[in-house]
Amino acid sequence: KLGGGALNTGDIKGSGHELHLRYRAAPARIEMLGPDAFVQSGTAPQAETTQDMGRRFVFAAQYTGYDATGATDSTTALNNARTQARAIKARLVITGTPLISSALTISTKEHWIYDGAVGNSSGARPDSYLLKDDALNADLVTITAADTIIEGGGILGQAGNGGDGYVINANGVVLLHPYVEACGNDGIRVGTSGGVNANAFVLYRPSSSLNGRYGINLDDLPGGGSNANAGTVFQPLVQNNVSHGIYVNGSFYSSIITPLTNSAGNASSA
Repeated sequence: KLGGGALNTGDIKGSGHELHLRYRAAPARIEMLGPDAFVQSGTAPQAETTQDMGRRFVFAAQYTGYDATGATDSTTALNNARTQARAIKARLVITGTPLISSALTISTKEHWIYDGAVGNSSGARPDSYLLKDDALNADLVTITAADTIIEGGGILGQAGNGGDGYVINANGVVLLHPYVEACGNDGIRVGTSGGVNANAFVLYRPSSSLNGRYGINLDDLPGGGSNANAGTVFQPLVQNNVSHGIYVNGSFYSSIITPLTNSAGNASSA
C-alpha cells in the first residue's frame, strides 16, 4: 500500500511472485504502467498496454519474410500484414526499405504509416519507403478504396522499373508527405482517362522527382463526368522529371498551392 506524500517517477519492486511495476506521479493519482506500456503525452496521460497497442497497429516487420534492408523480397510478408490490419481494422506500420516485386492494390480502405522521418523539400529521402523492383513493369500502389490514408514514406524505383508509383482511383484518398522517386512513368497519378472517380483527393507536401514521365499527373477524363476533380495539392516538390513536373489533364476545381518546381530539370514546370 502506498502512503501519502509526493512520489517521483521510478519503480515499485517486490520479491517472490509480486508484480514489478513502473509508476509516475500525476495530479491526484498514481498511474501503474506495465513494463512495455505506451503513455500518451498531454496533461492527463493514459496508460495503454502493449496488447492494446496491438489492436490498433500492425507492424509489417513482425511478419515472416519481411526484410527492412531491401536485400530480399518482402511482398508476401507485407501483404500478410495488410490482411491482418484490415481484419482487425488497425493501422499498418511499415519500417525500413522493403523490396516489393508485385503490384499492390488497396481495394478495401487501409491506413498505412511509414516509420521515421518523412522526405523533405530538399529531396532527402524518408527513413522508410517501398523499394520498387527493377523487373516490375506496372504501377506499384493502386488505390481503389475510398478514404484510404497513407502517411509519410513513399516509393523508390530501381533502375529499369516501369509504370507509376502511386495511382489514386477512388474518392477522398489522402497522401501525407508522400515521396516518390525514379518510377518508370508517373510518380503520383490521380484518376485515369478511363473515367474512374478520384475526386476530393489530398496530396499534402508531396515530393515526386526523377520519374520517367510526370511528377504528379491529375488525369481527368476530358469532356466527361467527375474524375480527378475538387482535390488539393499542397506545397508539392517536383523536379528533374523527364516530362512535366505537374500535369493537369482536364481536372476541375482542384487547387495546387505554392508548388516548388525545377523548370530546368522538368521538361516543363507544370
